[in-house]
Formats: sequence, C-alpha cells, structure tokens
Amino acid sequence: MVKAGMGLKEWPFHDKSFEGCTTISLMGNKLAELPEGLVCPQLKVLLLELDDGMNVPERFFEGMKEIEVLSLKGGCLSLHSLELSTKLQSLVLIRCGCKDLIWLRKLQRLKILVFIRCLSIEELPDEIGELKELRLLDVTGCQRLRRIPVNLIGRLKKLEELLIGGRSFDGWDVDGCDSTGGMNASLTELNSLSQLAVLSLRIPKVECIPRDFVFPVSLRKYGIILGNWFEAGRYPTSTRLILGGTSLNAKTFEQLFLHKLEFVQVRGCGDVFTLFPARLRQGLKNLKEVIVDSCKSLEEVFELGEADEGSSEEKELLSSLTALRLLGLPCWGFLLPMRNGGVHDHCSKETKHTNTIFNVKIQPSSVKAAVDGGVKAAGGKQLVAGGWRLGGWWLGGDSWWLPSLPSRLSLIFNIPELKCIWKGPTRHVSLQNLVHLKLTYLDKLTFIFTPSLAQSLPKLETLDIRYCGELKHIIREEDGEREIIPKSPAFPKLKNIFIEVCGKLEYVLPVSMSPSLLNLEEMRIYNADNLKQIFYSVEGDALTRDAIIKFPKIRRLSLSNCSPIAFFGPKNFAAQLPSLQILKNDGHKELGNLFAQLQGLTNLETLRLESLPDMRCLWKGLVLSKLTTLEVVKCKRLTHVFTCSMIVSLVQLKVLKIVSCEELEQIIARDNDDENDQILLGDHLRSLCFPDLCEIEIRECNKLESLFPVAMASGLPKLQTLRVSEASQLLGVFGQDDRASPVNVEKEMVLPNLNELSLEQLSSIVYFSFGCCDFLFPRLEKLKFHQCPKLTTKFATTPDGSMSAQSEVPEVAEDSSINREWTRNKGWKEDGDSCL
Repeated sequence: MVKAGMGLKEWPFHDKSFEGCTTISLMGNKLAELPEGLVCPQLKVLLLELDDGMNVPERFFEGMKEIEVLSLKGGCLSLHSLELSTKLQSLVLIRCGCKDLIWLRKLQRLKILVFIRCLSIEELPDEIGELKELRLLDVTGCQRLRRIPVNLIGRLKKLEELLIGGRSFDGWDVDGCDSTGGMNASLTELNSLSQLAVLSLRIPKVECIPRDFVFPVSLRKYGIILGNWFEAGRYPTSTRLILGGTSLNAKTFEQLFLHKLEFVQVRGCGDVFTLFPARLRQGLKNLKEVIVDSCKSLEEVFELGEADEGSSEEKELLSSLTALRLLGLPCWGFLLPMRNGGVHDHCSKETKHTNTIFNVKIQPSSVKAAVDGGVKAAGGKQLVAGGWRLGGWWLGGDSWWLPSLPSRLSLIFNIPELKCIWKGPTRHVSLQNLVHLKLTYLDKLTFIFTPSLAQSLPKLETLDIRYCGELKHIIREEDGEREIIPKSPAFPKLKNIFIEVCGKLEYVLPVSMSPSLLNLEEMRIYNADNLKQIFYSVEGDALTRDAIIKFPKIRRLSLSNCSPIAFFGPKNFAAQLPSLQILKNDGHKELGNLFAQLQGLTNLETLRLESLPDMRCLWKGLVLSKLTTLEVVKCKRLTHVFTCSMIVSLVQLKVLKIVSCEELEQIIARDNDDENDQILLGDHLRSLCFPDLCEIEIRECNKLESLFPVAMASGLPKLQTLRVSEASQLLGVFGQDDRASPVNVEKEMVLPNLNELSLEQLSSIVYFSFGCCDFLFPRLEKLKFHQCPKLTTKFATTPDGSMSAQSEVPEVAEDSSINREWTRNKGWKEDGDSCL
C-alpha cells in the first residue's frame, strides 16, 4: 500500500484493511500521529516520514515480527521498540532523534545500518560491533558524533561500505585512546576489512595517520579528505582524494595515495615539494583531474624518475588525464622534470579522447616566459627545462614530454609577467590539436605566433585575446629562424575572433590568410586604439590588387572604440559578407571607406552605428531589405537617416533608435546630392511606410522639428512603442514642412497597435500631429508626458476606451505643464505619482 507524497499529517488507515499488506510507504508526508501499535503479521517493508517532534510509540512495531526493511525520516525513535523485530535486515534513519542504541544488538540479521544527519547521536554503542552480518554502515552528517569505540569497525568483517562523511566523526586516534582518555577508533581498523569497497571519511590532521598505515587495496570507490576541508556528504561515485589546509610530508602523502585514483585536489598544503613522486607513477594510469591551489612549497607536480625510461609503462602514464589546473603557485619548479637526452616522442599516436577539451590553467604570479628553452621565474630560477608536448603540441626545447593527452585542447594563460609564449626555434613545434586559445591579462606579451607556428593550427576554432596591453601582432612578421616559409598560414576551422583592450595592436591577420577563413562566424574587436587594419598586406602577398575575398559564414561583425582610421583591409581590398546579420560600429571615422570594403550585405538584420562624428548620411544606394534593427547614436553631423529610395527596401524594419545626433533635421530626406536641398516635401511621402516598425525611440536630437510627415502615420500599422525625449526644437511628433503644398489628410488618423506613448523634456512641442483634428490609439496602455509646457494637444479617453489626441486646441491644454501619466488600468496620475 502506497500513499507517498500526499502531505498527510494523520494516520491514513482507520480500519483493518492494511493488516494483510507486505509493503506500506508513507514517505513524503509529515505524520503527526501514529497508532499505539499495528498488527501487520505479513509486513516486510515499512517506509515512514514523520513530523520532527513526533515520538514513535514504544509498542508500535510489536505486531510486525516479519519486518525486514524499515526506513524512518524525521520523528524520534527508541531502538528498544525494535527488540522483537529480529528479522530486520535494513534500518535507515534520516534526521531522526535516536536513543537506546544499545538495543541494536538484538538485530543480528542487520545488513544495512544508516544514520543520516541524526544529530542526537554523540557516540556509537560498542554493541554495533556484534552485528556480524553488517555490510553497510552510514553515519553521514552526524555532526555531534564524537566517539566510535576502539575495534568497533575492525570487528565488522563483512563490511563492504563505510560512510563517515559530511561533517561527521573525525576523531581518529593513533594509539586507541582519544584526548579525553576514552577509547576511540583508529584508521588501522580499516585494514581488518578485507571486503571494504566503498569508503568516505575525513582525517582532520596528519597526526591521526598511523606510521605504517595504508588504505585497503580492496577499495573501488572512495572520497577521502585530509585537513580543513568540508564537503556535503555525497556517496562516492569515483576515487577522490582532497588535501586542504594542512602540512604533510612526502611519506604521509604516499600513505594517502591509493591505486585507481581519479581525482586529486590539493589546496593550501605546505611542505609538499613533489606531489606525485616517481615511485607512485604506477597509480597515475587512472588519474583524470588534478587541481593544485596555493601550495607555496610545491616544486614538482609529476616526478617521472630515471628508471625504465621509454618503457611501455611510461607511454600509458597520465593517458587518462583530462584536466590540470595549477593556481597560485608563485615559486613552482617543474610540471614534469627535465630529462637528459633526446626527444621522447611518445605522443604521436592518436588519442582515444577525441571529444574532450583539455584545460590547462597556469597562473603563477611571477612567471616571465612560458617556454624559453625553459620557463624562468623572477630572480632567474629555471622553472621548466625543455618543452611541452600536449597531444601533439611541443613548446620550446626537446628534453621532456607529457604523453598522449586528449586531442581537443584548450589553453588558458593568465600570467601578468609573460613576455612570450614560446621563444627560440619553433619549427618542430606542433599545435595541431589546439582548438581554443584564450589569452588574458598578459601585460607584456608582444606577439602570439611565429609564421611557422601559425601554419600548424588546422583545428583552431576560437582566438580570444583580452587585456594584452603590449600586444602588437598576432603573427610576428619575422620568424627569426632563417627558414623559408613554404606557404601562408591558414586557420581553416577558425570560427570566432575576440579581441578586447589591446591598445597597441596594429593588425589582426595578414590578408593572405583570408581565403582560408571560410568558417569564420563572428569577429568582435573592442578598444583597440592603435588598430590600422584588420587584414593587412605584407611583402609577397598575392592578394594585393583589386582583391575580393568571400567570408561566406560571418554572421556578426563588431568594431568598438578602435582606431578612427582603421579599415577592414587594404584600400584595394573588398570583402563579401553574404551571411552578415549583425554589424556594429562604434567610433570609426572613415565609415564610407569601411562600407565600400564590405559588400554583399543582403542579409544584414541589425545595424548599430555609434560615435561617428563626421558622418553626414549613412549610405547611398545600399539595399538592406532584411534590416530589422537600426540604432544610430552620437553621430553629431548626421542631418538625415533615410532617403525615399531606401525606405522602399526597409519593409522589415522593426526597431528604430536615434540618440544624441545634434545636427539631425529630418529622419527622411529626398534623394538629392545637394545637401542644401535635403528636406523632404510631404507630398513625396504619401505612399511611403514602415509596415513592420514596432518601436521608435528618439532622444537628444535638438534640431529635429518632427519625426515624420503626418501623411505617413497611416504607414505605421504595427507601431507599439513611441518614445521621444530631450529634443528642444521639436514642434510635433507628426509634422508638415512649411514649404510643402498642403496635404489633404483625414480628419481622424489611427495608430491601431500603439501600446506606449512617452513624451518627455520637449520644451517646444506644440502639437502631437500637424493638421489633424484627432488621433486615435485604440490599444494604448501607457501614456506619459513630462515637461512639455507648450503642448496644446488634449489627450482624453473616448466612450469605447480608446485614447484620443485632439491637436487643434486654441490654447495650451489644461495642465500641460504638469507631469501627467495614464494607464488603462489606473487612469491619470499627476505631479510624478507614477502609475506606470
């Protein structure tokens, strides 16, 4: 019978219908009462969840003599009440107040005994050691447990799982006597458990580890913590060793080292010079992840030793390693020690880990060169002699190796003093498995690749460079190896280029590389003040005369706060971007030249132009039929945004935002090269419209007198949001030029989908629309006008609930100088008492 998860507070059975049950589950409830006793002669499984203060009656279990499994969550239980339940094999108590634990001796068939977060337990009774059939003992999260009697654990010969995690017992004693003179358990008792396969525990200090102690070789899964480190009591699913905030010598670490170890984390441990000494190398075959943080004495992570060099054993060393993180190691010596002799090329064979990204995070605060025939620290101490090869990647010299790592490799450097990533001959360096390269805060780095090295990056997908203040070139022009470079570098898999705050960067990539960038999808360059060209030509480039290069997959191009004279490429260079959807440009002085180089923008959807002080018009003759968003910000000399011929193609435009354009006089102008005759006559726009335009925001455009001629209002059927603010010369939202012939407009115009209308800080506005008696907004939900002292238009609701704007009012509308707001639900609010 199951009534789980019903939120019950009362015992749900009021008859004898349950007496024949073999299973009853009432988990997921909060029972606040139980019957004094149950007569269930066939019951074998009982699962209960009680209110925290509920006491289980003493005679509750007397009628359950066949019960084998009992799980109780919450409540309070005296183990005396189970003295007749001698067939019980599994007892699970979770957050339960327990007392009279000595009566456990009556449960000789017990195989599973679980106390999870039972805070009432301060010591385990010695009688638990009499449970000869016990397979699992779990005291996870019993935070007040301070004593486990000596030889209690050692007598449980059939124990397979021992779980003492989650801030539970940690009072291990070396000599069998605790600090109070009482007897307490010792780690040596674990060696009596020949069947122990799963173990979790915490050892608070090194002194708790007996001199000759080693963990049982029978262990298959474990989570062992040494020192001041706490984790939630989770069941071990792998083999984990965590060392935190303690001093331990090499001997102690060797005692803690277990075969089949997969995860090691070491944090804040002093007196550790070599983390994995050579004599432990047999145990490295299963190692998957190593994290070392703030270990000031550490000099070597892996010591290979001199014996058995080149053996098949060493080829498998670290073959499972997928993550290595070295953090806060200011004086570390060797990742792997130097070998004497020639190159140990054990990494040429293909690795099986083809879908794993290998992360190497190196953050020593005083490292000056990652490879300089050896890495050097402040003071000239040689840290890493030789070179690295990570899954086919060599850095620097030829004296040691890191074998067969996963083929997908990601490198992340964060070393403020680094001057070069590799120095010296790189003709033997291979980066053929490098997928993601991210370089951040390398304040003294001047270049990244040599030409020969740039040829060995067939799998590079992401190039991410940030805060490298001295970086001038991504690919250095001179190789320095007196070697003929047979072909131009190529990045055939490159998808993303991100460059941010590289103030001395002059060029990104040579133009000869552009034909190989067929998979490039996104390019973002921010705060590159000295950038001259993104793609640049060098001597010998074949693409220097009227070259047109296709970038078929670029979807996003963002240039922000770059040099005002930067070009996409050489002046005779043109780039076709048929897939470009987003183009953002901030601060480019020669916008016309940039647009001349960018061709085929037929799929452009978003265009943002900002801080272009010399731009008078956006473009001429450019067809952007798929443009949906246009943002123009801080273009001080811009006099108009659109021309008539452009509007015809902008049928998909949805968002129009114009901010801080001081010389803007008209949003739409005639197609005329004479700048003195650009103002559009109203009769030219009767048939023009933006059929999909949903949002308009105009702000800080102080020469603008109106947004559109009133004749265009009918061409905005989907307009939902209209915000206009801080335009000191604006006379009306919809206007008519004085030089135009009168336009016959309907007496009532409708914006059928307008939802929000906001007019703020418009000191000259007189009317909402010119020459129109009435404007209707049937779906308006929010209306706001603030600081519009000359406004004569009267806003009022109609009998059917629509908002109307009556423009032909002989004098300033009542209360027009007052800040007024209206919502459909709450009506009018005045003087700043916002209802929006």
